[in-house]
Amino acid sequence: MQFTLRHHTAGDYDALPDMNDINAGVLSREDQLCLNELGRSLLNTRSNSRFGISLLHSHFPVSDTEVFVQTSDATKRTVSLSPQRLEPTLQKSMAAMNVRFEETQTSNAISLIGLEYFLKQSAPGIDSINSADANVLGSIHAVLDRHGKTARFGVRVIHMSVELADDEVYSESCDIDRRVLICEVVNKRDPLLARSIETFWVWPDLCASADDPDIIAHCPAKCKITCLDGNFGHPRGHKDLHKTIDGDETSSASSS
Repeated sequence: MQFTLRHHTAGDYDALPDMNDINAGVLSREDQLCLNELGRSLLNTRSNSRFGISLLHSHFPVSDTEVFVQTSDATKRTVSLSPQRLEPTLQKSMAAMNVRFEETQTSNAISLIGLEYFLKQSAPGIDSINSADANVLGSIHAVLDRHGKTARFGVRVIHMSVELADDEVYSESCDIDRRVLICEVVNKRDPLLARSIETFWVWPDLCASADDPDIIAHCPAKCKITCLDGNFGHPRGHKDLHKTIDGDETSSASSS
C-alpha cells in the first residue's frame, strides 16, 4: 500500500476546530460509536500498544515554516508542545507523533498530515509513523470514513515521555502569549478535571486479551490527555487555572 506523510501547513491548522469553540470538545453519540469501533479495530490488529486516537483541535495559528514539536522535563514531570521553525537540522531529528488523514484517500494509498512531532533522541525505542503502519492505518481510516469522522479524530503514537501512574493523567493548558501547550501530570481525582475535555484515548491490553467479543466491544477507552476548558481563558498552567477558579469561587462566596 502506498504511504505518504507531509508536514502540516498553516491552512491545515486553520481548518481544525478551535478548542475555545463551545462544541469543540463535546462528544456526540456518533463520536462515541466511532471511538468504540476504533478501539475494536486497534485491538483486533493488536496495535493498541502502538496507537491511540486523538481529538483534532487547535489552540492558536501556526505559519507554513513552523511545526509543532514536543519536549519534556522529567524533573518537573511536564511535557510541552510549541511551534518551532522547520530548519533542516530539526527536520532530520524529528518524527511524526500525531497525524490526521488527508481528505482525499484512495483504496491503495494512505496519505497523512503530520500535526505534532517528537525528537528522535528523546524516544529511542519509539518509531515514527511509517509505511510499516499502512495496513493498520488503513483499517483506522475505514472506520473514520464510514462514520464521517476523518476531520474529527486523528491517530497518535503512544509516547508518554513522562510516565503516568494508573491514577494519573496529563492535563493540557495553553499559554497563548508564548504559543505553548503545557501538559502537567495530575491525579485523576483533581476536581478541575471535571471542567476539562478528553483529547487522547487508548485501549489497554486487558481488552486485547479478552476472548469474549462482547468484552472487547464494550471495553472503555482510557483517557490519557485532557485539555482544560478554554472558557476560563488561557492560563500558563494547571496551578494558575486552579488559582483562577478558586479565586472566582472565593469572590462569589464573599459577595453572597
